[in-house]
Amino acid sequence: KVLRNIGLEGSQYGDTRPISSSATSHVSGAGVPLVATGSWSGTIKLWNGSSPELNLVGETALAHEDRIMGMAIRTPTDESTPVESTMLATASIDLTAKLWKVVQQDSAVSNIDDEEGKGYKFNIQQVAHLKGHAARLCSVAFHPMGDFVATTSFDHTWRLWDVETSVELLLQDGHWKEVYGVGFHPD
Repeated sequence: KVLRNIGLEGSQYGDTRPISSSATSHVSGAGVPLVATGSWSGTIKLWNGSSPELNLVGETALAHEDRIMGMAIRTPTDESTPVESTMLATASIDLTAKLWKVVQQDSAVSNIDDEEGKGYKFNIQQVAHLKGHAARLCSVAFHPMGDFVATTSFDHTWRLWDVETSVELLLQDGHWKEVYGVGFHPD
């Protein structure tokens, strides 16, 4: 019942356009478990997942030129790892995927309003723009080691990318239809 209420509440104010993807962190970076959402407006938002209020703690408008259809989050391996190792991956209808680093604002800076007057606790910084698919992307997933990310597409392929260098490591084609999902076994 609590989860249904959170879902209903979140869908009411999450974005001006429909939220099309979400991801959650398994480890609370800097004491805040994060919920990330992507929307049809191409916006990424970070929410404080520690309470049902889902307070907004970070946002990047126009992260993609079109709808975000897939999102994944790579979290720190343990509580002692800095939040800067938290990374987001997004897949979009604009034929690209992007990698984003979540950076915690300095407490002095986060109390000062930014150019939009919001003063968020986290910044979302683009670190890579993955191009290669010939049609809209559907899904994205981090490998459990965190060094690789996979993307799927309507072009009947999935691709494996190196997170550090943004180099495409594998192009897997031959699917008869669109590839909608991808996932990795934990080991």
